[in-house]
Amino acid sequence: MLTWGAELDRVDIHNYKRRLELTIRNVNEASTCDENKRLILKFGDHCLAEGLSLARVEHLLRLLKVLAEMLAKASRRQTSTTSYNFSSALGVGS
Repeated sequence: MLTWGAELDRVDIHNYKRRLELTIRNVNEASTCDENKRLILKFGDHCLAEGLSLARVEHLLRLLKVLAEMLAKASRRQTSTTSYNFSSALGVGS
């Protein structure tokens, strides 16, 4: 889903490409709803299209994954039947 442009031509001593790949895998395996996972990865695509560095995108995706898991956990405490997702929290329609 995520694509990389000219960013890969640089020397990557911190192995951000691999770190981003692991973060994407972790997002896909996160304990949150599929809609949140899709939105996180879509946001990552948008960030890369805007020219953000691999390091910045990896960091943002990792933070969003943690936030989504925290919201899911809080939502499960409130009610076990309600699914919490970013779009409803932000009031954004599909």
